[in-house]
Amino acid sequence: MKLATTIIAAIFGTAVSTIAQPANDNFADRISLTGYTNVVPISSTLATAETGEPSKAESLGYGTVWFSWTAPATGTTTIYYSGDAFYRTFGVFTGTQLTKLHRVVSPNTGITFEVKAGQVFQIQAMATPTLPDYFMHVELAARPANDNFTNRSVLEGTLISTNGDNSAATRERGEPRHNGVNFGRSLWYSWTAPAADGFLLT
Repeated sequence: MKLATTIIAAIFGTAVSTIAQPANDNFADRISLTGYTNVVPISSTLATAETGEPSKAESLGYGTVWFSWTAPATGTTTIYYSGDAFYRTFGVFTGTQLTKLHRVVSPNTGITFEVKAGQVFQIQAMATPTLPDYFMHVELAARPANDNFTNRSVLEGTLISTNGDNSAATRERGEPRHNGVNFGRSLWYSWTAPAADGFLLT
């Protein structure tokens, strides 16, 4: 009976937790991301906030993990989370030193910002350590080829059908008013009339 008690004590004594601090808990250990679309699993369990982190993560009691993403093209980037309806926040910065980061956009649960090809952004994912694991989405919509007037697409013929997606387009400085307003996202086309006649644009 004494032997059995000793064995049980030894078994309980060797039990260890399988939960570990996230590898990218500190800014210096941030994980690199590339590409137009990233879906990244994140765990806030045992995540901490370093002294001097932006977005007041430490004072708010948030745990943070860090990523570094290089934009593969110029366009509009959106960061958001999925998995459940709990509250998480993302911050985006430029710079390579924690205490000297420059904020790109105000932290929020979902953020959108403009990027240029080759730019490097530091992403701070914040959540309370008690929340379940979730997925962070980093999605880039590349700028359309005919976004600027100088790169307008050439159309030819008498009966033309074309399409375009201006969700990641921009408005250039000096553009004329479109439909009476000075805002919006525009694409440009060029067409030379093949004959002297009326035409219909729909």
